[in-house]
Amino acid sequence: MLFFGASSVVIPLVAEGTARGVITAVITTEHSPADPLWAWCVAHHIPVHRLTSWDDPLYVTLTAAHGENIALLASYGKIIPDRVIDRFSQGILNIHPSLLPQYRGPTPVQQAILDGVSTTGVSIIRLDDQMDHGPILAQQRATIDPIDTAQTLMERLFALGANMLFEQQLLDSYLKGTVHPTPQDDHEATYCHMLTRESGFLDSTALPKHDVIRRMVRAYIPWPGVWMYVHVYGKKKILKLIASDGDLLLQIEGKKAMTKKEFLNGYPMLRELIDIIV
Repeated sequence: MLFFGASSVVIPLVAEGTARGVITAVITTEHSPADPLWAWCVAHHIPVHRLTSWDDPLYVTLTAAHGENIALLASYGKIIPDRVIDRFSQGILNIHPSLLPQYRGPTPVQQAILDGVSTTGVSIIRLDDQMDHGPILAQQRATIDPIDTAQTLMERLFALGANMLFEQQLLDSYLKGTVHPTPQDDHEATYCHMLTRESGFLDSTALPKHDVIRRMVRAYIPWPGVWMYVHVYGKKKILKLIASDGDLLLQIEGKKAMTKKEFLNGYPMLRELIDIIV
């Protein structure tokens, strides 16, 4: 079957699905040897394709070649139109890294870390024409570790999604008709939004609380990162905050990442600011 995905964090899911002979081709939004998912597929001889439009005749060819009854989707980043969903008689199953209807939208893992919650999970739903709205086949909870970044947590959640689909045989049960999706309660829905480069910007004149900054640093790995402008030795520079095994490192553009002590040895004029954020 086809798998729709566009992020390195879904590689554990794709690896499990292809090893079992379930996923036979990947459709992604990227088209570059540098893209981790694309590179993984090439290295493991898995057909991978980029569709520029749902009117692309390649899409029709792929669905015919890899079966049209069902598809899988995770971290794809684009809305799937009804006419595409309808091509699959048993639908498209979406592996979503939150306990829906909480955190509908494109950044559920980042938002959970920002909110400081200790528990999240994975929901497997049947896609419909609304964002993360479809009926739920299964859910499983997962703990958010205090040092989790968005990257590590997403990788773990999609690996859990693979376990649910394949080890726990949810996909087989669904195809046999023994799993009955349950509608979501829209009254309980919460939403998260697309990140931009500015999402990680810190205004030195209106800094959030220390614990909020630390959650931002964890949530915004690998992108957009947390950064601010500082003036050092008469020059305006970008200062990045980096999470490292539960610690917080500081990095002036063009320089290596440093501990707080190392950083203040080189930039003592920033001590007052650094004492607030680290």
